[in-house]
Order: sequence, then structure tokens, then C-alpha cells
Amino acid sequence: MKENEFLIRIGKLENDFQRLNDINEIRNLKAEQVLAFEDAENSVSRSIATVTEDTVMDYGPDFGVHEGIDVFRQFAEMPPFKWAIHFMVPSKIKVHGDGQTAEAIWYLWELATKISPIDGKEKAVLLAGVYYDSYRKLASGEWKISKMKFDSKLLCSYKKGWKKEKIINLSTDKWAIGL
Repeated sequence: MKENEFLIRIGKLENDFQRLNDINEIRNLKAEQVLAFEDAENSVSRSIATVTEDTVMDYGPDFGVHEGIDVFRQFAEMPPFKWAIHFMVPSKIKVHGDGQTAEAIWYLWELATKISPIDGKEKAVLLAGVYYDSYRKLASGEWKISKMKFDSKLLCSYKKGWKKEKIINLSTDKWAIGL
């Protein structure tokens, strides 16, 4: 093998290694964000550390669109659920050719507790959907989440299940009737 061919192969190996390292860092970043939301004492500070200053959270009609770190902080301080546990399944992580931006798709399965606006009691809900995330590598080399778009596939009462009503509307009091 000629020296030039050898150097080209080494360069390709370095690029491949960096891409795999970036994918692993993004996977760990998403895990940290989910763990942060489940850490009642440190949720706000830990979750803030996972996003860019100009982050966008598009949670659709169920939870709205939130732009910027200050709005993200407010969302983290007053989450829609009293308690939740997230099960995230990565289905695709792609680092773009620039090595500075990336996209990922994550499947979510979540068990949560929501306070009923009717009687103030805790109600168990099931949530499932797909996250379409965008990532940006900062000048420091650290990855952050720049956008999260959530496509809700299931939001139902644990008690009633999803057969009759797959997506309940949390913006009205009707979701809590009969739970």
C-alpha cells in the first residue's frame, strides 16, 4: 500500500471514529435529559444543561411550542405531569457531514401521573410518541439539543386504556371525567 493511500485510510478512520463518538455523545445527552426530568431535586438545572440557548420544544397541540431557554426553564419548573418515567428507544441518530449538527429519532413510552383539574386527585396516564430532535455541537465541542419535536401517538388514561380514546385532550377538564 502506498503512503498516500495509507494516509487516506487513516483520515477516513479518524472521521468514522469521530462520527461514532458524536453519536454516542448524543445518545448520552438524550439519556441525561430524560434522567434530569425524573430527578425531582435537580430537574431544572440538569435539563437546562442539555439544550441550546435558542432551543425549541414543539410538543404539538397537547403541550404547545416553547422557544428559548427561559421558556424551557419555565416548562421544566412546571412540568405537565406530577411524576413520570420515560423509556426512550433510539431508532436513528445521524451526524451531518459538517460534524456540527445532527438529527435523531427517539420512540417514547411513558408512564405518568397527572393531577385531575376536576377533583385534584392523581390520575395515571400512558403516553407514547416519537421525538424528532435536532442537535448542535458548540464551540466547546459539547453537543446540545437545539430542537425537539414530539409527535404524540398515544395519551390515554391507564384506567380506561386506549381502545376508545387514543389521544385525550389535556387542555380541557373532560379528560379527567370518570377516571
